[in-house]
Amino acid sequence: MPANEELVSFPGAQGPLLGMWHAAVPSARGAFLFCHPFAEEKKCSHRAFVHMARALAAAGYYVLRFDFSGCGDSAGDFAAATCEAWQQDILAAAELLRARAPGMDVGLFGLRLGATLACTASGSLAPKWAILWEPILEGEAYFRESLRRVLIKQMMIDGRSRTRRDELLRQLQQGEGWVDLDGFCLRGTLYRGLSALRLASLGPPARRALLLRIAPRPTIGAELEQLAAGWRGAGAEVVTRAIAAPAIWNRLELDDVSPLVAATMSWLREAS
Repeated sequence: MPANEELVSFPGAQGPLLGMWHAAVPSARGAFLFCHPFAEEKKCSHRAFVHMARALAAAGYYVLRFDFSGCGDSAGDFAAATCEAWQQDILAAAELLRARAPGMDVGLFGLRLGATLACTASGSLAPKWAILWEPILEGEAYFRESLRRVLIKQMMIDGRSRTRRDELLRQLQQGEGWVDLDGFCLRGTLYRGLSALRLASLGPPARRALLLRIAPRPTIGAELEQLAAGWRGAGAEVVTRAIAAPAIWNRLELDDVSPLVAATMSWLREAS
């Protein structure tokens, strides 16, 4: 571990949260709070998070990466997690960031559902920058696709689905029941909070935002462009960029993330 990196622990919604503090090298010009994606996507994207954090630190930005309650090395039980608890965790992490980088401009960085969760806390943080890699635009659509994969997997293993999709969705939407998502117990309470998230309804997360699309074919897409247009209409400076790259959140391969890091750092130099 480089000399400018330090393990940190601070109070969270379900107990102590563990994080990694990256000190700015050589001098500081700002600070970023990282929010990781959901469940198995967190593990797959860990390497990309480390590379991005180190690139920011080398460019003069403090960085705090941390695990939400019930995730990674933080205290708590994933099965007992709620959307509200994770939002509280973000605010607790932001408090530590501001204490360690007083007076600095603050930025948010997130991937997938982590990007969306970061935006929910932006009103309290008033960040200057928001870097959103492949953000989830609607939580409900995200989980519907996840549940579809679960039921397909059941069909392949058992020859039939053990649960009807409509019945499972009904239970989860009522805050009841649970489903196994790649070894993670998603309970109705967490599902109901996360599925209600809609990025467009949250408003601009920062004065300057980067929406980075990650896909085999580098196209922005109509929905992301519409989101960017709405935020621009609300007064934010929003840039959309598309990078041809594999889905780093569902692969364990050692993918080259340098194009993503380079595109992000290029935008930040322009936005600072």
